[in-house]
Amino acid sequence: MVKDQSGAVIFGANVAAKNSGTGISYAVKTDSAGLHSFSALPVGQYAIEVKQQDFKNYIVRGLIINVNSALRVDVTLEIGTAQETVTVSSAAVQVETTNTQMGELITGSSMTAIPLDERSFTDLLALQPGVDPESTGEYGAGNEIPVLASTENLA
Repeated sequence: MVKDQSGAVIFGANVAAKNSGTGISYAVKTDSAGLHSFSALPVGQYAIEVKQQDFKNYIVRGLIINVNSALRVDVTLEIGTAQETVTVSSAAVQVETTNTQMGELITGSSMTAIPLDERSFTDLLALQPGVDPESTGEYGAGNEIPVLASTENLA
């Protein structure tokens, strides 16, 4: 949300997200509620810049977008001239407040470094936050397939 120092929302502010690794920028404008959204940013580190006439430019750097992440950046613009800029460095830990979904990215090096029983890649799912580990359902040495006794008369 983009607002001024009094708390009033700012309509039509230019919001740009620039990927620090690739240099590619994505731009949107705030709506009548002062909200903006980048629906599908590629994974990477970003800087967000907000510009509006008669306000100081606002920049926040160091925002990290991962797979399935959603970040909320609230901006309060200060009155000033277009030549003035407020820069914020994002050194604090980012907490995702807009999505209750938990998840983690398991890299290829992690997959090869972790010892897996029976080499079943699905056992890696148990490493994810909020997952209750259970059997993968695969059978190998020492894991016999249960045989149910038949109740039919085989005379």
